[in-house]
Amino acid sequence: MPKQFRFLLFLVITFSSYVVKGQKLLEMTKIKSGKKIYLKEGMRVQYFLHGDEMEATTGYLNEISDSSIVVEGEVVEIKDILAINKKKRGSGFWSSFLPALGGTMIGSVIFPRDLDPCPNCQLVSSEDRGGTLGDVIAVSAGTGLIVLGVHIAIKNSPMNVTHRWSLKVIDE
Repeated sequence: MPKQFRFLLFLVITFSSYVVKGQKLLEMTKIKSGKKIYLKEGMRVQYFLHGDEMEATTGYLNEISDSSIVVEGEVVEIKDILAINKKKRGSGFWSSFLPALGGTMIGSVIFPRDLDPCPNCQLVSSEDRGGTLGDVIAVSAGTGLIVLGVHIAIKNSPMNVTHRWSLKVIDE
């Protein structure tokens, strides 16, 4: 066989293995804005079901059919889903750690430690000139970390598919 033919055969076999035929997706569409989010097999998802107990279930999406999905081997009817979304690993840690770190930074400015360099010296005058540039930067950075942590928590929380989002199965 000529080298060009072998190379062409190699390319065809390689790229044909990447083509996925007939895969189904869950399409979530925001009702007001039309924003779309797609959930496909292999993604980590978190969902809530209709019912009395509001318990979140997290797992990998194994299979999508026209009327149900399979998450970690558990079959879930699409009509029973109250809320669903992608769930990134580590998002719970960062959504807790960043606001705690930001609150600590703000707290260190509001309640500074009193480090007197000369405890036995006589104080002649005491004047409070307000915050320094370092205080302003620390409060700004702390506020930014709190906002970032809340944003991560909101972005990775399941979205209500009964009121604000619509959910349907489509072919890729």
